[in-house]
Amino acid sequence: MNAENRLALNRPFFILMGSQILSSFGDWIQVLAVLSLAGFQFQASPLEMSALMMCFAVPVIGITPFAGVLADRYNRKTIMITSEIGRSCTAYLMLFAESIWSLYVLLFLLSSFSSFFVPAKNGKLKEIVPEPHMQKAVSVSGMIDNGSKIIGPAIAGGLIAAFSIHVSFYVNAALFLLSGLLLFALPKDPYLERRSGRLKSPVRLFADFKQGIVFIQKNRLLFTGLAVSFFVILVLQIADSQIVVLIRELPGAPAELIGTCMSASGAGMLLTTAFLGKIVIRSFLRFFIGGSMMLGISIGSAPFVAGLAGEWLHVLFLTVFFFAGSGFSLVYIPFHILAQQTVPASYSGRIFGTIQSATTFGSVAGMSCGGLLAEWAGVKNAFVLSGSLLAVLGAAVIMLSKGRGTPIVTENHTGTERQTEG
Repeated sequence: MNAENRLALNRPFFILMGSQILSSFGDWIQVLAVLSLAGFQFQASPLEMSALMMCFAVPVIGITPFAGVLADRYNRKTIMITSEIGRSCTAYLMLFAESIWSLYVLLFLLSSFSSFFVPAKNGKLKEIVPEPHMQKAVSVSGMIDNGSKIIGPAIAGGLIAAFSIHVSFYVNAALFLLSGLLLFALPKDPYLERRSGRLKSPVRLFADFKQGIVFIQKNRLLFTGLAVSFFVILVLQIADSQIVVLIRELPGAPAELIGTCMSASGAGMLLTTAFLGKIVIRSFLRFFIGGSMMLGISIGSAPFVAGLAGEWLHVLFLTVFFFAGSGFSLVYIPFHILAQQTVPASYSGRIFGTIQSATTFGSVAGMSCGGLLAEWAGVKNAFVLSGSLLAVLGAAVIMLSKGRGTPIVTENHTGTERQTEG
């Protein structure tokens, strides 16, 4: 029986994925509902909208690594349930927000609860999925995330158009609550690290976090994957934050081209993630290199495609963003598969907490750098420069791996990586 069939018989896996579906759709409905509330009801300024996004990002960057440490010590099932119920209550309280400042506080609280869910979920996935089925499991999880990015905002837009912004918050609170209730059906955590039922001292908390950092540093392939993922997300966010400006400069370009480009990028991510679930990955490094170079070339070529005229403009523009999304998934999904295969269950919370923190920081840095780079060099040069640097990064990884004697093909089916030192 193959991995796909065995996963179909894994009841805890389906419970966890069901919870992730509800939670992921809730996340994206929440994003559009909060932005609509701030932009239309509170008439937020550009600076206030930026501050709103920071209220989302700062807790993820600062709290998630330490939330991962707690996920390695205590019951991950309980942590996820608490996180979802907390998010449900916070989403409901947003119905009563009367100013942008109250929205700041509630969004910061919502993001703080969310910071505990991801490392606990990834640690639980490590517990309930056997090693031979992990690649397929991570691909399914990635497809849920990518699918929710495409469908979630569309659902939120439909709810707002048909009813009101406040209905979106009711739906959101219900989705988070249902996600938490579904998690009660998960089995107990077999990897608990109990210390007389009491929380360790803050000193130990930082020491455990440091152990996770040291683990990543010692695992060369994992460290390379994290570094490449960081820059891939940074460049993708530079492009996403400036795509409106680039399209605005095109003569006669329709406003809907922005949405179709984002949809094309999401479709590239989704289809590539599905493809990765059907193959056997024997060289993670090749995917890191190929994905980063594909994304870099796609982003860097966007201004040249924008210079074309006629009916081919739309087709080529959508093709560029499709391959950009595909390149992102060729790095991001194999990296998470590698992490699940190589990180012990007792370390998975803190490792995935650190990964989530680093990639979120890359996303925030990309949004910030996109505006600064476009102001300094112009939007077209910003695309060319950031895309070129990412392509150069892929080439640099090739040279460094050869220089250090690290083989391109790395076997991880047994949960360990085979490396040779030069």
